[in-house]
Amino acid sequence: MDAAIHRFAPQLPLAVAFSGGADSTALLLACAERWPGQVVVLGVDVNDFAGDARKFARKYGLSYPLVHDNHNVTSPKYGISLLPETFFIDRSGKVIVHVPGQVKPSEIQDGVEQALRS
Repeated sequence: MDAAIHRFAPQLPLAVAFSGGADSTALLLACAERWPGQVVVLGVDVNDFAGDARKFARKYGLSYPLVHDNHNVTSPKYGISLLPETFFIDRSGKVIVHVPGQVKPSEIQDGVEQALRS
């Protein structure tokens, strides 16, 4: 796992979404609210201007960090091929579940539960 992402929660599982758009955002907000203090949700904005990402975060009231990967430094490390993509990472930094495409509520629940069990 990328060390920069791991610094957000070195002892907690992570749900990391690469440019998921409004639908993924709503699901990730629900994830952050359902498992507070147990899972850290992190959005990674890819290929957008930083100002656009900040507007998006304000518009949707993001309560989780949204980082800007404007030089595509982080996404290649995860083998991102088509946005959006979501990863669930355990406490040790191992990717437990990878969801290519738009994530569904059941996939978020499954990913978080698997990461918490690891």
